[in-house]
Amino acid sequence: MTDVTSVCCKRLRKWVFPLVLVLILFIGYTPLGCNGPPGDGDGDDETTWYRDADGDRYSDGGTRESETQPQNYYPAGELIALSGDCDDDDPTVHPGAAEINCDGIDQNCDGVDDCIPVWYKDQDGDGYSDGTSLIAETRPSDYFPESDLISYRYTTVIYA
Repeated sequence: MTDVTSVCCKRLRKWVFPLVLVLILFIGYTPLGCNGPPGDGDGDDETTWYRDADGDRYSDGGTRESETQPQNYYPAGELIALSGDCDDDDPTVHPGAAEINCDGIDQNCDGVDDCIPVWYKDQDGDGYSDGTSLIAETRPSDYFPESDLISYRYTTVIYA
C-alpha cells in the first residue's frame, strides 16, 4: 500500500517548487542578505559625502559617493553648508566669517576683500599726523592715507 503523505509530497515538490522559482525570477525577489552587509564594497550602500578639508563645517561643494567615509568628507547632517567655502584649506575662511579689514583675504566668501581705509589726521598739512586715525569709506577733510604722510602714530582710532 502506498503512503498518501508520500504521494502528496512528491506532487507538491514537482509543481510548487518550480512555480515558486518562476515567480521569484519574474517578480525579481531578492532574498535577504544577497546584497551583503553594509560597507561590503558592492556599491549598493553608497552615501554622498561632502568635502570639508579644513574642518570648519563648510563644504566647498565637492562630493564623493562611497560606502565608507573618505578622509576630509562628511555627511550632509554634520555640515553647516554643503557648498560655498571659497578656501577649503583655511578654517577661518567660509561664508559668514568675520572679515578682517584690508588684509587681502576674502574671509566671508562674498567675492571681495572688504577694505575700509584708515585715514590719519594731518590738520596743518605738514605730512605729520597727530596720531588720530579714522576708518571710513570716504576721506574726511584733514585726513590722509598712510602713504601720503611722513609720519603717523597709532594712538586714537575713531570708527565713522
